Amino acid sequence: MARLLPTMIILAVYYSVCDIVLLVQLYYYRATQQRDAVASESQPLLSPDADVDRETSKAKVSPYITYPLLTIGIAVVGIASWYIQRSLGQGGQRDGGLPKLEWKSQVLGYISAALYLGSRIPQIAHNYHTRCEGLSLAMFFFSISGNLTYVASILCKSLDREYVLANTSWLIGSGGTVLLDCIVLAQFVYFARGRPVDLFED
Repeated sequence: MARLLPTMIILAVYYSVCDIVLLVQLYYYRATQQRDAVASESQPLLSPDADVDRETSKAKVSPYITYPLLTIGIAVVGIASWYIQRSLGQGGQRDGGLPKLEWKSQVLGYISAALYLGSRIPQIAHNYHTRCEGLSLAMFFFSISGNLTYVASILCKSLDREYVLANTSWLIGSGGTVLLDCIVLAQFVYFARGRPVDLFED
């Protein structure tokens, strides 16, 4: 409706699929737990017996190798997607013009931003109960990196006033999530005081 960047639609579909997979995992592991165990949000999805397998898998490849490789891989995919899109003659907008301030897309955009920002609040509150035990720093690392580059991709397209206004809701959603993710990282550092920490623990 507002002729926005195709990455907005792609990311929305991707996040939805990933969240569905996480929900399926959650209910699957809860269902396979022992019948006499009471499932709660503070319990791990895997049983303690899985710790040995997890430690074994960690010992195979150092995270100092896998994380940079994953980051490079994601960057390569992004560049390849941009090149394919450009080769097909599909720029950011269908007609190459600036997006329109269309009220329906704007309302949906601000609802999306509110929900996106609100998604971090339960995690921040939950961290006070779990003291960030089991928190995947990798997820927040890639989340912050992704949101920063997402904001940059919008602003690098154009700094025209009408264009920025049309994308304000997405800028607020992604930029605000970066700030909330930094709060989560600050919580991790705070609760990690006095105990050994593997920064790549997930």
